[in-house]
Amino acid sequence: MVVPTIHVHTQVDKATVQYARFMWEAMQSMAERPNELCLTVHCLGPRAAALIDAYALKNCRTRVTPNPGTDPLNGSKGHGACVNESLAMTGDGAIHVIADSDTVVVARGWDEHLRQRLINDGIAIVGSTYEEPGGFSSGDSRTQT
Repeated sequence: MVVPTIHVHTQVDKATVQYARFMWEAMQSMAERPNELCLTVHCLGPRAAALIDAYALKNCRTRVTPNPGTDPLNGSKGHGACVNESLAMTGDGAIHVIADSDTVVVARGWDEHLRQRLINDGIAIVGSTYEEPGGFSSGDSRTQT
């Protein structure tokens, strides 16, 4: 049986590089098949890319996300540009995971569980739960962010 690679995407600026490093190291240490994982770090600027590259993380590549406009690529706009770049890289037969850099995987065998659910159980997409309306991020609105 061919085991599909799990391709993780995350986004960083120079202040969040250490979170991405911890996320990736945790994912690899908890994976059943760490050699079947790869990481693309979508960076908001060359400084962030240089910091990630200095860690020499296993199966990791960096991309400086291009700025499609004239305003600085930071905050939610930068995050969205990195997610869009991540989505453009799908469709290659791998399983793609888009995760914020402060994500931490704490389940042993998470990779095999994900493969099982997506391949054998026929689930097309998974995601984490979000807070109930009225919480810290959503506030009083019934609309989730």
